Amino acid sequence: MHKPVLIYILKYPVRLRIMDKINRIRSKIDDASRRRNAYGLVQLQSRAESLSTKAISLSLFEYIMSSSSVSFPTRDEDVELLTKQLLSDEKCRCITSIVGIEGTGKTTLATLIFSNKKVIDRFTCRIWVSVSSSSTDEQLMEEIEKEAATQIMGAQRDRWTTQDPTLALRALACTKYLIVVDAIQSSHFLNILTEAIHDMSTGCRFLLTTRNAKIVAPQPSTRTRSFVHRLHLLDDQNSWILFTTNLKVHVPSESKLTQIGKKIVAKCWGLPSQILKMSDLLSHKDPTEEEWSSVLALEQPDQGHNPWSKTLHTLNTNLRECLFYFEVFPAGFEVPARRILAQLVAEGLVHHREKTKNHQS
Repeated sequence: MHKPVLIYILKYPVRLRIMDKINRIRSKIDDASRRRNAYGLVQLQSRAESLSTKAISLSLFEYIMSSSSVSFPTRDEDVELLTKQLLSDEKCRCITSIVGIEGTGKTTLATLIFSNKKVIDRFTCRIWVSVSSSSTDEQLMEEIEKEAATQIMGAQRDRWTTQDPTLALRALACTKYLIVVDAIQSSHFLNILTEAIHDMSTGCRFLLTTRNAKIVAPQPSTRTRSFVHRLHLLDDQNSWILFTTNLKVHVPSESKLTQIGKKIVAKCWGLPSQILKMSDLLSHKDPTEEEWSSVLALEQPDQGHNPWSKTLHTLNTNLRECLFYFEVFPAGFEVPARRILAQLVAEGLVHHREKTKNHQS
């Protein structure tokens, strides 16, 4: 048998698998397009918003833990996926963003990646800055400048920071660096950062965490490649797996205690951070129906400050996630209905029913 024919035959199964994946992706695109047309959203989004939505939809793994000590099947997959993005052969600067509501584990995921051995070995400089409500752009840039000077110049860093503060950033631009900005709150700071540190095609990377996807929306006018990893709420099944995996006491399956435990976990709304707190709390209590029932009867610590608390407990996972989307808008802001609907449809959280003989949704 001729060698080319043999190679073709051997690679045929691989080609079939690739074609199957392509067909599934096309099917998802067609479904999203159909739902968009059904809701009259064809001309709703600007190009930048559309690109942001497409980037968000690139997320392949939905769930993330909020503690590095947590044992959960998808934790390593999330780290592996985003680490591959950072370690790609792309020479131009790339921005990887982790987006999700509070409590979904954005900071923990970024920490796991930042301390990953492959990441440490790849990047000459690794800089981490955390944004707080009191942080200013000047303070954050100064923090980056000082850390860059320390890592590049060591004990002689003061010569750089006193003579010319921008010298450290210019030197940083010539290295293969990773900058993590945790809890970034505005696109303005991201613009300042990208302008202050020129892209020298060294394979540098930015890793961002944020609640607001619009902040990290890809810019069509730049050559920077962006990847957005979306973290979602856990469904009931995975919430229970997370709870029991990290619980330090034994709970018999199909028992009354299990039923009470599932009700307790349901009050955590699918937020990994809340589930882990509850798991830790119950690990230090006797595994009895009386003890757990007393915990079930308690209000959540922050429930009195959350006007959605009672509503959230009556909703399923998809509807709870829809409600959490309103967090991206500032307090007192009049949310445009078509805009929020477009986001929910793009994320696949809202579906359009097809016409039937009797009615149309």
